[in-house]
This record gives sequence, C-alpha cells and structure tokens, in this order.
Amino acid sequence: MRIKNVFSPYRKLSGPIWVLFIVQVINRMGDFVHPFLTLLLTRRFGYSEAATGFWVTVNIVAGTLGVMSAGKVSDRHGRKVVLFAGLSLSAALIAVSGFFLSSGLIVYLLVLTSFFQGMVRPAISALIADLTAPDQRKDAYALSYLGINIGVAVGPMIAGFLFERHAEWLFWGDALSSAAALAFVILFIPNLRHQDLAAHPESAGEAECGGSALAAFLKRPVLVGFCLLILVVNMMYTQTHFALPLYTDRLFGERGALMYGRLMSFNAVVVVAFTPFISHLNRTQAPLVSMRLGSLLYAAGFAMMAFHLPVPALFVSTLVWTLGEIMFSINSGVFMAANTPKNLRGQFQAYREFIASSGRIFSPLLAGFAIASMSLYAAWVFVGILGLAAAAGFWALERAQRVHRP
Repeated sequence: MRIKNVFSPYRKLSGPIWVLFIVQVINRMGDFVHPFLTLLLTRRFGYSEAATGFWVTVNIVAGTLGVMSAGKVSDRHGRKVVLFAGLSLSAALIAVSGFFLSSGLIVYLLVLTSFFQGMVRPAISALIADLTAPDQRKDAYALSYLGINIGVAVGPMIAGFLFERHAEWLFWGDALSSAAALAFVILFIPNLRHQDLAAHPESAGEAECGGSALAAFLKRPVLVGFCLLILVVNMMYTQTHFALPLYTDRLFGERGALMYGRLMSFNAVVVVAFTPFISHLNRTQAPLVSMRLGSLLYAAGFAMMAFHLPVPALFVSTLVWTLGEIMFSINSGVFMAANTPKNLRGQFQAYREFIASSGRIFSPLLAGFAIASMSLYAAWVFVGILGLAAAAGFWALERAQRVHRP
C-alpha cells in the first residue's frame, strides 16, 4: 500500500470540509473544562463524590437537550446558524465562569455551557453530509474524526498544566478556542439549507420527506435499530472513562492514574496513526459490515480486562478496542447520512445523539451495579458480551436492510 494512495482521497475533499477539520482540531484542543469536570468539582470546589456525580449527570443531560434543540433549527435556518449560536454562547458562558471559581454559581454556568456545546455536534455531522457526495463521506467523516483526536491528543496536556497552576485559564482558554473555531465558521462555512443541496440519486434514503420528522424517523426501522445499537456501543465505550480508571487503580495502586493517562494518550496516538489507513482499507466496505467488525474488536479488547493483565497486554487491549472505535467513528455518520432525508438531517442527527447519550448516561450506573454485585473483572465480561450482542445486531440490520427501504 503506497502512502500517497492512503491520503489522496482527503485532497479531493472540498474546502469547507477542511475548514471543519480545522474547527474540530481547535475546538477539541481547547476543550479544557469538561474533561476535568470531575476533578474541578471535587478538588477545586470541594463537592462530595455524590454531588459530583449528580452535577456530571446534569451536564450530560444538558448537552443532550442542546442536541435536541439544535435539530429543527438547523433544518429550518441552516447549520451555520446553529454553529454560530452554540460556539458563541458557550464561549461567552465559559469565559464568565472563569471569574466565579469561588462561587456556587459556577455549576449552573457550566450546565448552560453544556447545553450550547451540545448544539455543535449534530450541526457538524449534518453539515458534513450536506457538503459531500455519498462516495466521499467515509473520507470526510474520517478527516473530521482525525481532527477531533489531534485536538484531544494535545488539549489534556495543556489542561493538566493549567489545572494545577492557573485554574481560571482552563475556562478562558476554553473560551478562546471556541472563539477561534467560530471565526473559521463565520468566514469559510456556507449557510446551506436543504433547498440548496444537490440531490444524490444513488442514495434513495436522502430523498426529501414531508410531515413530522419524528414520524419519518420511526418509519425507518433499520435506522431506529441502528441508533439503539449505537446506544449499546456507547455503553461499552463509556467504560473507558469509568471502569478503566478503576481497573488501573486496582492493578497499579498509586500509579493507577498515571497508567490510565498513558493508556488514553496511547489511544489518541493509535487513532491519529491508524485512521487514514483503516479509512483507506474499508472505504468500499458497507458501513454495517465495518461496524459489525468494530463491535467484535470492542468485545475482544474489553473482555481481555476480565483478567489481571500485565502492562504490555494492557496496551494490546487498548490497541484492539481503539481499532473498534475507529471503525465506528468513520462509518456511523456515513450510514446515518445515507438513510436520512436531506431536509431532516438536523433533526435525525438530534434523535441519534439523544439515543446515544442514553447509553453514556446509564452506562456508569449499570457498571457500578455490576462491580458492586459481582466484581470489577466480571463487569468486563459483561462488556464483552455487549460487544458480541452488538455484532449480532449489526448483522441482523444488514439482513433487515434488504427488506425495509426508506
């Protein structure tokens, strides 16, 4: 495989897609506050673990409500309007929060920030679908995902330094990154609405649809099933932020947090290094087939941690489940776009994000129950079983798709 062949599809993508790549890099690189929310609430603001868990959940719910509110607005008024509102208002609120580090008001400001940040994700996903033909979408979503992880690979290192020395700059730096991303949106992103989009006859599922968006969504059983499977996938992936740090703490004691940080840095490096190659290798493979393979990789990588792993095997486990993560990230948007009416993309993306967020919300609760009633290692067996169930579900969707057509 020649390297230039791996990267050549990206060069064919339009300028606005590359601008969205830059927006993702900048925005995720400056996403300082919410990844450190748990530590901010406990160590900086003195909240108990129970209170911290409550406010973290409230922030997730607020982000989900932001997702839902963005859908109809983006379909009616354009994606750029939603991106402008989400980025500008979240930047303003997070900047103001930096002046209230010693006030109880800050938790409410952060909840409002989560709401407006939630508006950004579905708008970008819908915009990528708007700006690309079906045969370009795997490359476009892969490039966007690459931008996210380039930002994530760098941002936490900066945030960790600021957290210990200049906590207020966690907030102000976050706001500046959102403002910089907003500048690119204002200058270079067109405000497309569905009336401006060219039809792609090879994607019958993109034909315009009248009536209620929710009714149209529910009439697509394959798409509903797909979103429910993404809920299961999110339940698995969320364990990288809940059960995995508990696992490293159990194995390595005081060095557990350090080992967890190394594993997550390794995860980001694998994503950046492997995404272009995986995108190239499976660009002709059906998205459901790729996601079935991703489910099996999740099952294998997570189930390995049902055992007391030595350090090299722990990195192998991380490599395996990260490859599954890449499979999902570059294919789920492609499948969603191909089965969504172009005039309802924002709302369909919002439904998907809402269902997917349910997996993120309930996953720690279910894992905590499994750990308390059985053991930490047994919980990983359960996660592996979820991966096998998801793989079977994607196989069933492949068969159902031949029968049900939107």
